[in-house]
Amino acid sequence: MVVKAVLFDLHGTLAYMKNSISDWVVSDFLVKNGYEVYPQTFNIAWRVVAFMDYPKYGYRNYRQFLQRVLWRLKVKVDNQP
Repeated sequence: MVVKAVLFDLHGTLAYMKNSISDWVVSDFLVKNGYEVYPQTFNIAWRVVAFMDYPKYGYRNYRQFLQRVLWRLKVKVDNQP
């Protein structure tokens, strides 16, 4: 077995996001745009992608990671700028 990555605690100890956005803000944005995604649901989808999908599939960048989170939430992403 080849270990591709080791994931430790990402709650500000090993990784830090300068401009992080809370689950509540994301939920509010999605609900206002017609998607029934609440903070707890978003948080769970995020964790599933981080702990289950990422080790299995890997993602080249943050955008792909976020697209997978939204896919799990059944949120259709408009790829047009």
